[in-house]
This record gives sequence, C-alpha cells and structure tokens, in this order.
Amino acid sequence: GYVELQFLPTAQEIGTIAAPLLSPLNTRGSCEIENIVIKADNCRYCIHDETSGDSRFYGAVKKYKNVNCYKTRTGNIGYSQAYAAGIDQSQKVEFENCHFEADATPFSIHNRLIGGADPIGNSARIKIDSCSFVSPVNVRSVRFGSAASEQQHILTLMANCYCSDYIEIANEDPSAPTPKNPYDLTVFRCSDVDV
Repeated sequence: GYVELQFLPTAQEIGTIAAPLLSPLNTRGSCEIENIVIKADNCRYCIHDETSGDSRFYGAVKKYKNVNCYKTRTGNIGYSQAYAAGIDQSQKVEFENCHFEADATPFSIHNRLIGGADPIGNSARIKIDSCSFVSPVNVRSVRFGSAASEQQHILTLMANCYCSDYIEIANEDPSAPTPKNPYDLTVFRCSDVDV
C-alpha cells in the first residue's frame, strides 16, 4: 500500500524543548518499512533509528524500501536531517529506492562502541541502493559519523545513488581524540561527488 505520514507542527505548537526530541517515526530493533512518505517540520528527524547501545538490539536487521522523507525547519527549531541513526554491533541496515530530502544533511549515520574481543568482526553492514539524497543548499548529502574509539570495519556500499553534494566521513565529536575511520565505503555508479 501507500502511507503518507505528516508531522508538521509550527514552531509555536511544538516549542523549543520538544522539537529536538520528537520524531514521527522511531525504530530500535529489526524492522522492515516500505512504501511510506514522511513529511516532517520543526522536529528531530523524519526517522530516528537509534539503538542507544542496548545489547538487545545487537544483530538487528533493518530494511527500508520505497521510503521518502522530506524534512524542513520552517520555524528554525529541531534538527535538519531527514534520517538519522546510531548503528550497533552486527547490525545490517539496507535502503532500496529511498529518497531523503532536507534543509541540510538529509542522511546521517553514526556508529557506536563495539564491545568484546572482535570489534572488526562484530561491526555493522550498510547497503544503500538506488537512493537519492537532496539538499537545496550546498552542504553534505550523506554523513557517516564515527563515535567509537575502537577500530571497526563497517562494510558500506552505495550503488546507483544520487547525492546533491558531498559525502562526509567525520568524527561524531570533533573535540574528542581522533578515532580511526570505521567505514569501508564503496561508491559505485553514483553521482560524481566528493567524499
């Protein structure tokens, strides 16, 4: 089917305290989300996919197909990302034929601390196929953030995608000691943008 979810409060309706906390769709564990349009304004994100380091969600499998997210900040409150996630140990995250559009940085993922003796073997996997990431201003289209001090090896594939601007791999906290880049990123048949 087809679902359109609208979460469009004015700045006065939601207020500055609630805006950075609320998202119309929140996920933690395994999920499959298909055929949905999400329009959000003056809030956190369209989709907040955050396990918060909870071991119950290690190994979760997340699949997004035909998901279209449009995020605005007409009241200049909340955050700009359409999709934002904190991925955890051994998770698999897949996107197929999705569209993410926002005032700035439409798509943002960060890793979390991977415990145990094998931080590389327990790393997450990300597959992004035939998706678009659009911002009307010249800012990063996709952001992969690093929040873990241990080396990880997150196999990340972007194929047949359109990015309106550059892809960024950066530290989650720029003032923290520099963690190693955990993303083994392959970009195949995508728009010609800088990484």
